Amino acid sequence: MKINKKYLITSGCSFTQGHNCKTNWAKELSKELNLNLINLGKGGSGNELITQNIINYSTIEKEIADNSFFVIQLSECLRYLLNFDGEFNSKFWHITPGQFISETGFENWDIDSEHTKHIFNNRYGLAPFYSNITFSLIKTYWNIINVVNFFEKNNYPYLIFEGLNNHIPSMINGKWYLDGSDPEVEKFEIQVSKNNNFEEFVRDDCVPELHKKLIDYVDSLEYYYNDTTLWKFIHKRQNDLYHKGNSGHPNELGSKKWAERLTRIIGEKYGN
Repeated sequence: MKINKKYLITSGCSFTQGHNCKTNWAKELSKELNLNLINLGKGGSGNELITQNIINYSTIEKEIADNSFFVIQLSECLRYLLNFDGEFNSKFWHITPGQFISETGFENWDIDSEHTKHIFNNRYGLAPFYSNITFSLIKTYWNIINVVNFFEKNNYPYLIFEGLNNHIPSMINGKWYLDGSDPEVEKFEIQVSKNNNFEEFVRDDCVPELHKKLIDYVDSLEYYYNDTTLWKFIHKRQNDLYHKGNSGHPNELGSKKWAERLTRIIGEKYGN
């Protein structure tokens, strides 16, 4: 397949950076498209970092960005970005509502680490600030809107796909639900506004609600692919062949097969 660009710029979480594997879907896709890879993926990243790092890099390295094709893997919307300014270091960190609303949310935490120990010790005080599922999803919609506007303003070709969970909620018995990171385990209820006056909704709404018009907008984006998620692709196809031996992440075969799928999708959307 031929893309009339020089570089492939990718961003995502550990599914993009690669996890205990000599390759990842980004490397395999760059081979499929015959482009030089610039991979900004970082394990543990949430959607705020994933999208903003693309914007930051492309704004500063505009000459490279102008000659690039972009592919973004969205992570789960439940990852809240925060900065921990501890005694010995200052670092970005992510926590999720699931940690506070689940009895097992803090299992397997390394509480000897300064920042995780602080979060664990103060979990009851922090919970009200980080336990709203709807607001987590709303923030990802902000991230999607911002990066799409950036791409389209600069006429950058791009594809956004879902990595861990589908960010388009589904209605079941009159209520809206978001799949969790593991679709076999959890669904979270989402508050969707019933206000038909969108101007009034934008101006006056003071609680975390997602408007149906925003859901429809994101769902209709031409270069947003959510027919399946990368998680479902590697866990539902050929039993465990696509993630075997890699802690639920794409292994070498899974990475290659997903890159082949992305190549087909890009060809369909860009007429190649």
